[in-house]
Amino acid sequence: MRRLAITVFSFLTVTCGGEGGELPPPEEVSPDVSIQDDQPKSEIAPDVTQIVKPLWNLVLPTGGATSHLARSEKGGIIYATGSGKVYAVQDSGNIEWTWPDDDDQMDVPAIDAQIYTPAVGKEGILYMGTGLHTLLAVNKNGSGRFSLDLDGDVTGAPAIPDGGKARLVVAATDAGSIYTVKDLGQLKPYVLAKRVGDKAIPDPLPGTQPIVAPVAADKENEVAIILGASNLYCFNLPDLYPLWTYPLPEGRTATSNPIMLADKSVLFATGAVPTGEYYEQHFLLRVDFYGNLMEGYPAAVDMQSKKTAIISLSQGIKDWLLLGTNNAGLVVFDMEGMSVFKSVSAQAENFMDVAQPVQGNDGLIYFNAFPSFIYVLSEQAEVLWYKDFDELDDPSIGAQLAPSSPLVLMDGTVVFHAGNFMYAVKRSDAGPSGATWPRFGGNDFNTGNFADPE
Repeated sequence: MRRLAITVFSFLTVTCGGEGGELPPPEEVSPDVSIQDDQPKSEIAPDVTQIVKPLWNLVLPTGGATSHLARSEKGGIIYATGSGKVYAVQDSGNIEWTWPDDDDQMDVPAIDAQIYTPAVGKEGILYMGTGLHTLLAVNKNGSGRFSLDLDGDVTGAPAIPDGGKARLVVAATDAGSIYTVKDLGQLKPYVLAKRVGDKAIPDPLPGTQPIVAPVAADKENEVAIILGASNLYCFNLPDLYPLWTYPLPEGRTATSNPIMLADKSVLFATGAVPTGEYYEQHFLLRVDFYGNLMEGYPAAVDMQSKKTAIISLSQGIKDWLLLGTNNAGLVVFDMEGMSVFKSVSAQAENFMDVAQPVQGNDGLIYFNAFPSFIYVLSEQAEVLWYKDFDELDDPSIGAQLAPSSPLVLMDGTVVFHAGNFMYAVKRSDAGPSGATWPRFGGNDFNTGNFADPE
């Protein structure tokens, strides 16, 4: 996702078929509901006070640029990352440990750079890329496990094959190289396979996580599917032998993360007719497990002549796709009717980077919006609740970094992370939806593995 420096945002307009009303600016929403006596207040409309209940908020010492949350293997702990830090936060909002601050052994040197999205493997080991061209591993107790030099940053989360049983990690760098790394123990990373240059990803798409999927039901053989700017690639695991490449139609550029649907087809957004960082035309592409474009695609996404880019994508309920854009808000796309159901869009002069939206099993939609907003929408994509992090005491970090995808826990708790802010709300006992790929492969561990949710 892009990082924007702009910090100006006014109000949103909810549209359906070109019609809709205006959401009032924050100062007009009432009444205020206090989280804690000494904490900032939350704006909640009177008729939704029983729908979304604020639980806690936390200001971290450092912020996370395009860094998404993960959950511990047995629950109870939420992992967040920032510049040089990894945080283990209890689901009550208290910090349990911080790496490297609470690491007495310091087997792994501290990192003076951004640490990106963690993937949680077997035994609760966290694997994540850094801004120092390394793959970092941290044990579940907060001690450093290893740091492996790569040829580029891993700004997307690594992927974990075989359910983590063999402690394998697949990492794709922003330089276009691919690594299969075996974790042999403390301070023992081993590179099983590596591909670089034309044999890897010559058109890397920063921030994209590989998708890992089993070839057959026995799950013994797996492949890694990686999206580039102009091609979709498939590699055998763990040797990274190239199996197929699907070239995008001429004039199309991949703009979003890929997702894998129930039939193991891969779907992602593309742009055509570029205008700077935006596009005049927008399409969804769907490629089957063997590298063939599926019938009915490319599918046009009608953005009502808006010049924008679809930068994030997740699967919702009722054949819905939730599309986040870089300046046109959130778009709900109906896959059955192959048309836009509704959009929640920013005014033309403002920007709204939307990280991967998430839909709960009760239909509510949650997302973060640049520079400092969190939103809860109804099943019909109507705004129920929102909050501006800029109202907190120290918004300087949070207002300058891109937001992340909300984490929906099984008990209905939703945790937002934007910049250095974390914020939790509760929606009764409604957990995440049962969609195949609602967020990072349908699991809270960010493994990118199609088989893991099963």
